[in-house]
Amino acid sequence: MKKIIYILIINFILISCKGNEITNHKDLLNIKFSKLTIKMDTIYKQKLNELILTFVRTSDDSKVEWKTILKNKSGKEIILHSDSLVKDMGWKYKESVSESPINLYNISGAFLDNQILYIIYNRFGKAFISKYIFAENTKFTREERVILYSALSGGAGNMANKAEFIKINNDLYFYFYFGQSYTNTNVNLYKFNPNEFQKIKKIDWSEKIKRIKTICISDFGRKWYENNERIINSYTKLSLYEKEREKENVPTKEDILRFNILKDFMEKPFGYQEMNLDEIKYQEEESNFDNLGLENYPLFFTSEKKIDEIKIKKAEDYINDVLSKNQIRKNTSKVKLLDYLCELEKEKIFFFFYK
Repeated sequence: MKKIIYILIINFILISCKGNEITNHKDLLNIKFSKLTIKMDTIYKQKLNELILTFVRTSDDSKVEWKTILKNKSGKEIILHSDSLVKDMGWKYKESVSESPINLYNISGAFLDNQILYIIYNRFGKAFISKYIFAENTKFTREERVILYSALSGGAGNMANKAEFIKINNDLYFYFYFGQSYTNTNVNLYKFNPNEFQKIKKIDWSEKIKRIKTICISDFGRKWYENNERIINSYTKLSLYEKEREKENVPTKEDILRFNILKDFMEKPFGYQEMNLDEIKYQEEESNFDNLGLENYPLFFTSEKKIDEIKIKKAEDYINDVLSKNQIRKNTSKVKLLDYLCELEKEKIFFFFYK
């Protein structure tokens, strides 16, 4: 039987000298040496089982070099990737105005799948994934696939650069957080089969989806409810004659509707609400919730904004609950949660994989 996977909403040193031409031994005292400043940084590090992956950057006044190094448990190193550039006038000008692009080249994420290593690089806005297949000793083959291009600038803020992988059955998935803090950042999810590496596919969320929000009563809503509980409960018990006599103090229909909505949330921790897919209408709905006294409920996070491991273990129950209550599935059989990815840098998105 074919299985269908669903997704719910990665040294060259120069020494220069200045001084007059040496004519005798006394002139040696007048020589001034100017040494190039050399800086070496490990800008990325990740443990992959018993291997250590690092991305090392070496820079001086005229040149920058990058190397991807893989070290095994015995300390033996393999250089997987190397790159360099000479600092031209444009680069040096950017440095002089504190807009150096040097931090716009790094590894986004890596994943080891048996003898195959996948590394996503972000090279000044060119994001590409490299596939390394290892043979005996230090030999390996490399295949490359570009994911996307985007113009990055040293003056546009910190680079958004994070990718994480997961393997579901025979397919690999990864999310990619990309962009710059002063301009625009986005999060995309990708999928590919290792046997068809060049066919990496970006998941299209514009297909038919439902947008479900978890909401709860806010402190403001709770206080409003408690302040109006006696008045509205007393009014509903009045006879028609008494309501007519007290009509000057009658709660409005809006107040009664609001009270009944909040009453439901006073008795449960949160509820599900289907939201509009149009962003403008979605913002209007959020504003209406806020006016009612409702707010977002962080289902899978603690009050300290950390992942709630207890709720994550119950994710399968929540998924079944939201799918059945919002009629997303016609089939009433339960889904089986396979695994999940969690993007915490921007959207705080959980990607749940189930069948």
